[in-house]
Amino acid sequence: MKNIYKNKSFYNRILDKFERRNRGSFSMLLKNYFFYLKAKIKKISSDKRAYILEQLNKNSIFVEVGVWKGEFSREILNVSNPKLLVLVDSWSYDENVRGCAPQVNGEEPLNQSFFDKAKQETYNKFKNDKNVRILEMNSYGASSYYEDDYFDYIYLDAEHTYKAVINDLNLWYPKLKKNGILFGDDYYWREEDDTLSLHIAYQEFIKKHNIKKWCVFKSQIKIIKDE
Repeated sequence: MKNIYKNKSFYNRILDKFERRNRGSFSMLLKNYFFYLKAKIKKISSDKRAYILEQLNKNSIFVEVGVWKGEFSREILNVSNPKLLVLVDSWSYDENVRGCAPQVNGEEPLNQSFFDKAKQETYNKFKNDKNVRILEMNSYGASSYYEDDYFDYIYLDAEHTYKAVINDLNLWYPKLKKNGILFGDDYYWREEDDTLSLHIAYQEFIKKHNIKKWCVFKSQIKIIKDE
């Protein structure tokens, strides 16, 4: 989503830069800088999240919630070769939800046909991959398939609203193994009223569960489950 908030004024530009800063555990931020530089040198991917790929262990169990066309999913598969990669997406259009999918040519997807096309592209990408499981359903349905403490990694990139992110965290965080890692996309997502709704959702969850190991690096949140 294009950030128009910072273009409203010079003050907004400065405030936006401050609000969107890296934050959290200093030691975790240092490690992310290391992974970022390492990924740049190795050129493992052109994706801006290459530093996340660089820190993944091979032969892991991974779930990505919100996959759209499966482009980052393919990067995960190619770089980390997981034992199991679960892809969760309902591919359902909702005209009342801003940010229910990536923009198409600079605009919100206009109807269900955009979602149907994205779904088909995803199925086509992984039709020959035996270690990929695609679940065409919402988080509630998909998470019920798995017991607690099951996944090594979770990546949340589904509907970008406060309510949806809180729901995803409540459903998926218990499915993460101890010392497992949860990543979340677009931490600094702005609503139309300029509030940082995902920042609010994640911080409420972090405080509620007394999570100590977390950081935000380049608008991606990383949480290590140490309970």
